[in-house]
This record gives sequence, C-alpha cells and structure tokens, in this order.
Amino acid sequence: MSHRQTRFWLATSALALSITASATDIIQCPIGTNYLAPANASARIRLETCVDALGRKQGPFRLWRNNNGTLSAEGTYRDGFFDGVLRDYNDSGVLLGETLYAGGALIAQVPTLATLQAALDEENIKANTEGKQQTLTMLDRHTLGIDYVKNFPLSILFAAVSGKELNEEIRHKLASNPAFCQAFKLPENPILRVRARWFDGQGKLLGETWIRKEECRDQSAP
Repeated sequence: MSHRQTRFWLATSALALSITASATDIIQCPIGTNYLAPANASARIRLETCVDALGRKQGPFRLWRNNNGTLSAEGTYRDGFFDGVLRDYNDSGVLLGETLYAGGALIAQVPTLATLQAALDEENIKANTEGKQQTLTMLDRHTLGIDYVKNFPLSILFAAVSGKELNEEIRHKLASNPAFCQAFKLPENPILRVRARWFDGQGKLLGETWIRKEECRDQSAP
C-alpha cells in the first residue's frame, strides 16, 4: 500500500467514526452524474449510488438490507469499480471491517477491534470450558493482552521466583513457547506486541511483562 493510500485510509477511517448513515439521507453525487435511488441489487440488498452518462457507477454508494432497512456497506465507485475504502456493518450498525480498493483491485483488508475481540471471545469461552484460566483481549489493533490466573500455565515459576525475577523469567519462558508465539502469526491483523499479566486466585495482580514480536523465538520454526 502506498503512503498516499495509507494517509487516505487513515483519514477516512477516522472520519467514519463520527458518521452514522440513515436511509433518509441522500448521498451527494459528483458533478455530471445522476442519483440512483435504492433499488434491488439482489433479493437481500438494495443499492444506492450515482451513475454517469455512460451508465457507469461513480462516487459514493451504499448497500441497504431489504429485511430491516439497515446499512450493510458503504464505499466509493470510480468508473464502475470499487475505489477507496469499503466499510461493512452488522445489523446493529457496528463497523465490522474495512477493505481498501484501487480501481477494482483489492489492496488490503483490516478487521476492526470489535471483530477481532469477538473472535478472541470465542477462544476465551473455549478455554474456560477446558478449565484454562486465561483471558485474551485486544488492547489495540496490534497489541494482544493475555491475563493468566495463578497455577496456569506457570505454576512452577510462581513457586520458584517472585517480583522482578518472576517478570523476567516469565517473559523469557513465554518468548520461547511455540504455542505462545502463534499469537504473532495472524496474517489478517499482525500482532506486534503482547502484554502478559498474571493474577492470584483472588484477582490480585502479581506481575506484568511485555513481549515484542522480534523477541519471540518460535521453536517450531524451521
């Protein structure tokens, strides 16, 4: 992705946080195009956009769900192709993810924190049913938080060392653990750093450490 595309993406992403679309609004069409009122693009979706004299879609567009009238997606056309940022929403209006296009070509996809956390929540439920006392949380788009409860999976270390020695020992042990290092291998959303914390059985914070991606020594790597 070029620096210009990245700046455009960041600027439009920030703007999107303050905009809530409504079916009663009308998109602003570029000069020389005509407004195309929402019409069925499929059995489930209605398309609202603008067209030029050649019938090509130009400028902003929105996709509306037929069953409940909510916004499904919004973005921009150029000469009939997706161009710029395409945003997808769920039925409640929560932004699910963004996809960057250039002349119809897909450049990059980025899920939102809410989407990433939803995936982690499934892992948390699974871990809980397996008796694993840990919680995964997205702290920001590239930072993963892992909270451990005493006796899992570091019981020997808890019994052996304490304080700063504990922090450093756990940091080295986690950075050498292949399973832990898998956290850095998410192609759709690269994790660059992990915050690991551990608590006693009453919820008291016992220690905290940070591991950067470059520190993780994945023993399963060739």
